[in-house]
Amino acid sequence: MEKTVTKHYRVSGTVQNVFFRKTLVTTASNLGLKAGASNLLNGEVEFVLIGSPEIIKELVKKLQNTKSLNNYGASVEKLWEVQEGREFENHHQTTKFIRKSKHLQIFI
Repeated sequence: MEKTVTKHYRVSGTVQNVFFRKTLVTTASNLGLKAGASNLLNGEVEFVLIGSPEIIKELVKKLQNTKSLNNYGASVEKLWEVQEGREFENHHQTTKFIRKSKHLQIFI
């Protein structure tokens, strides 16, 4: 059985009002991960990824190394892991109601 981990992150950059959360959650779903993301009042986004540690590592690397994440100009300036965060169910945007999509996913 494959190991499942839960990782919490925060991100800054151009991440609000540019479909960053939906792009992130849709991409996570396409990769077989569970994800939740929420805007913070300081302009950052917090998110949680649940699933294979290897796939999570790959997604985080793509987030850090892709200049423009979607057609709306979402981009990451800084991304860091945090020890605690909002539970999956308490995020504003989650994979619970996302269908797999080719239209909103991180440019690779």
